[in-house]
Amino acid sequence: GIFVYLKAIRLLLERYGEAAFGDTRFCFILANDPKAQKDKFLSLVKEYGLEGKVIVRDPVERERLSAMLPQALAVVVPSITEGFGYSAVEACALGAPLIHSDGGSLPEVVYGRRLPFRNRDSGDLCEKLWQVISGTAQFRQIPAKEFSPQAMVAAVDGWPRPPSALGCRAKVAG
Repeated sequence: GIFVYLKAIRLLLERYGEAAFGDTRFCFILANDPKAQKDKFLSLVKEYGLEGKVIVRDPVERERLSAMLPQALAVVVPSITEGFGYSAVEACALGAPLIHSDGGSLPEVVYGRRLPFRNRDSGDLCEKLWQVISGTAQFRQIPAKEFSPQAMVAAVDGWPRPPSALGCRAKVAG
């Protein structure tokens, strides 16, 4: 996922040139483990010549992150596959505009101001980033979603169902 994003930034620079970005910088907050993956990312930043455009930060405390995300032009979640999307939902809950892939569960869980791009398509992500930078992005406004266990169970039509309705046989010990 994150390498798709880095490739998209490189495409942005190739297509629109450094001058088109003005003071725009891309900030990545990366975990320190696994170290090899972070080192690979840092080497690609250097290889792509993005040192002046990409800022890499170590993980920040939750309070600081909660203050940082809403200030961003957009938070990008380029996940290729995603089981739930905690980082995306966190950005939504903080009111940050979100650019996200249409991979995995992301289309189902994100809300607020969102701008999806085709999964694994760095060119489409590049275009979405350019739209945000140039002020032409048309974010979709999706109503807030509730993720309590009760809300998720209620969202599934007809649940809870008895095991027999699912073709299961209950085995009673005794």
